[in-house]
Amino acid sequence: VSTQSTGGVMLRVLNKLKPSNPLLKKNQWRSYSKDKKTFALFYNYVPDYMVKRTPYREEHLKLASSTPELKMGGAFTQEEPYLGLLVFETNEKKLVEDFVKNDPYYKNNVISSYMVREWTVVRNEYKK
Repeated sequence: VSTQSTGGVMLRVLNKLKPSNPLLKKNQWRSYSKDKKTFALFYNYVPDYMVKRTPYREEHLKLASSTPELKMGGAFTQEEPYLGLLVFETNEKKLVEDFVKNDPYYKNNVISSYMVREWTVVRNEYKK
């Protein structure tokens, strides 16, 4: 399954959930923060990423922990394709793009491709 086809299916589903949808209460259609936008960063990892990431993992984690706009992140590693998802709270998409360009995983080809999408969060029960 390619990222493009997966993204297309996801977009078709999300486009059906509009604020006018009677299944959603008016105040449910909100971003994670009232002041900031939410961006999802998707990483596609190379097939041997577990081995390839080893020399860069500490630096990658240091970058992640030094980026206050990065609210959560993790990997889908139980089956292929191996993916990463990082969630940012910021008004600047460029901040997310800059994160990627500074990420040692990106610089050292642990990531085969990535996608940044603004995300309208409908429900969030995580505490800040």
